[in-house]
Amino acid sequence: MDIAVALSKLPITNHYTESFIVDTHLISENLMAFSVQGLFEDGTFAKSGDVPILNFFTRSFIVSPRGNESIAVISDMLYVSGITPARIARYKLMLNKALSAQQSLPSASSSDPVFNTVQSVEGSQLSSQMSLEVKQQMIEQFCKDSGMIPAWSEKCLVDCDWNYEAAGQAFLINRHNIPKEAFSQV
Repeated sequence: MDIAVALSKLPITNHYTESFIVDTHLISENLMAFSVQGLFEDGTFAKSGDVPILNFFTRSFIVSPRGNESIAVISDMLYVSGITPARIARYKLMLNKALSAQQSLPSASSSDPVFNTVQSVEGSQLSSQMSLEVKQQMIEQFCKDSGMIPAWSEKCLVDCDWNYEAAGQAFLINRHNIPKEAFSQV
């Protein structure tokens, strides 16, 4: 009951259920652990006709079976964050992986929710034709994360087709081969 009371105190939100990804981590006779992640917007701040400002959430549960076909929630953890260009890129990768996994199944089709979510994610906000503003934000964040100057941060992102996670991995692999002038002198 404490969980229900805590949930009732959270602000009103509008969840995009088609963006949900459910992962099971553990299934046994006594326990099941799973997480749900997806996108939502704050309902109280959303105005009709406005482009929604999306947020990301992950909610992880550990549950145990009880009598009468019910369950007891042993653990319920909620993580909420705003969406940065880096998170958008990572989330798009996860959705594409989920789509690939579903397409390998015989029943996968373009009417599947995962397929539709990937299509909408590839739409206006997550287009491969990112706005200059989003690209600039990614460059600035990559400068902070890598310590490189903007020109080299941009080069790394361009080389990885603006995939922030791939650019970070490429940086880590090649950082010893990058010239010293690529790094800020702070």
